[in-house]
Amino acid sequence: MSDEKLKPRWSLPLWAVFVLLGVISAGVLFLAAAVAPVPEHLHSHVSITVDGAPQVVPANVGINEKTQVTLPLHTHDTTGILHVESPTQRTFELGEFFAEWGVPLDSEGVGDFRQSSTESFSVFVNQRPFEGDPATIALTNKLDIDLVLAPRGTTPAPSAPFAWPAEY
Repeated sequence: MSDEKLKPRWSLPLWAVFVLLGVISAGVLFLAAAVAPVPEHLHSHVSITVDGAPQVVPANVGINEKTQVTLPLHTHDTTGILHVESPTQRTFELGEFFAEWGVPLDSEGVGDFRQSSTESFSVFVNQRPFEGDPATIALTNKLDIDLVLAPRGTTPAPSAPFAWPAEY
């Protein structure tokens, strides 16, 4: 057997081998993290209605568009679907989402829309009245939350049940 047949066709310096192994390892870890299941993954829906007019819950709340870092509570679009995707299982509350959004939420109202002598603020969970601070509502899968400001003297009502897209 010839010595030529035993020689490698190419060779790398030892430092390059370590760099290559590091890059391959990082790629494998990244791929594993990308396809690994998320322990806490659920979706709730929130709608805000002021004097009969629906208000928009914006897309990309909880998502840094520059870095693409996504917080556990976030939106992808303007449907009002709140995504809860967290590496740890725990109870997430509606107030946490509003804090990320930077909009105040309490028993007196939402954002600049406040209960007053002319407006009442009502909260509905799955079309049933909710008493107390809406910020404390625990988010569960397919929960439907309505925050409603209505003129005093009218009967506030929740919106129709949310029609969940098939992928949820």
